[in-house]
Amino acid sequence: MHLKKLPYKQQIAFLLGGVALLTYMVFSFLPLHSAKTEAVMADSDHEAVQVYLFDKDDTLVPVTFKMDPSSTVEERLQMMMDYMDGTNRAEGFYPVFTGECNLLNVEIADGTATLQFDDGFSQYDEKKELRVLEAIVWGATQFPEIERVNLKMNEELLTKMPLGNTPIKENMTKAMGINHFETATVSLYNSSEITVYYVKEIDGREFYVPKSKRIASGDPTTEDIVREMVADISASSGLHQPLYHDNIDVYDLPRDKGVLSVSVNSNILGDDSSVNAQTYDTLVLSLSTILGVDQIQVKVDDVVVSLHGSNEDIMQVSSLVYNEID
Repeated sequence: MHLKKLPYKQQIAFLLGGVALLTYMVFSFLPLHSAKTEAVMADSDHEAVQVYLFDKDDTLVPVTFKMDPSSTVEERLQMMMDYMDGTNRAEGFYPVFTGECNLLNVEIADGTATLQFDDGFSQYDEKKELRVLEAIVWGATQFPEIERVNLKMNEELLTKMPLGNTPIKENMTKAMGINHFETATVSLYNSSEITVYYVKEIDGREFYVPKSKRIASGDPTTEDIVREMVADISASSGLHQPLYHDNIDVYDLPRDKGVLSVSVNSNILGDDSSVNAQTYDTLVLSLSTILGVDQIQVKVDDVVVSLHGSNEDIMQVSSLVYNEID
């Protein structure tokens, strides 16, 4: 069978059409490059405020905004609430409350903050009631002055949430967890909670997202916790776990007076022997959630490694800043 030769103009049109189709396929099927968001060291003035907001999948994402370093903790908490109730908006994220929620008063004493709200505190989606608590507690305890949180509405101390009656414990801390994994395989008794950081792409940018789960140990050691952190977890909503993907192994975990040194295999390094940013960041951020850990040091073959070269000073947990947006 002989193919009929196309006229010259039709050959050109056919060729251009093929080029256009090939270009479309390349850009459609190749992964797009996303800007990485690295954990960095902040200065002691704490010039940033972190707010927990929903993404399109109703996952709470810590989003960091710059703020005047001379502002008070009360002013920073007010800014946090302005984003949480939608007074201020961040592109790609959604407020926690469905209407205006005013923070009327803040009392801080001996590490405990009592936050008093108006009736707007009851304006939220009842199905997300636990998430509302998580967003407030994790947001408020970012400040060194606040370790525990109590809530009031119209001067009455809250022992349960207004809509679904979720119990509110006195002196809530980050130990309550965030973005919980739902599981029926681990008993709520004789188990403990850990929080692991993941990577999620939102509107072309990568954000670090904390997610908690329970492990089958009533009193886990540091080794138990870290072993679970680097294990595979069936995550939902497009979360990616670099620690598992890169096969990170932990060999030694000496801990002394709040300083945790972690020796890992060389998989944390790239082909050019530089540190893999996502893997390093998720490791450090996950380790920072362990109770009593104030400083973190990561080593490969007894050499301290970081994103900025070897032999960097120990990472201060209180000064980690990530997911910063304008």
